[in-house]
Amino acid sequence: MSYQIDIMDELLLDPLPDDVKPSVVKKSEYWITDEAASVYQRAFAIVSMECHSPIIAYANNTPAFYVRQKEDTIKGQMYNDLGLADWVFEIDAVSGEDYLR
Repeated sequence: MSYQIDIMDELLLDPLPDDVKPSVVKKSEYWITDEAASVYQRAFAIVSMECHSPIIAYANNTPAFYVRQKEDTIKGQMYNDLGLADWVFEIDAVSGEDYLR
């Protein structure tokens, strides 16, 4: 998954509005769970295509959306097991506008 860091600027950071960019921090390496939990605890909300981050956010009382890809493994089943199935969104079935509702 290290390729994700390499393509982040073009796909995520560059398209952001100029007034938002100064508030975004790009990490060049992966972080440990405690660091993620600390950041998520202070966040307004989390939108993630990585299945563990929203669970860490929920544990810190932060709203989160898990955007699941059809290529993802059975790991997404954990959301059903945790009673969080309503917060799993299949990437091919929703648009960005859907998250704002």
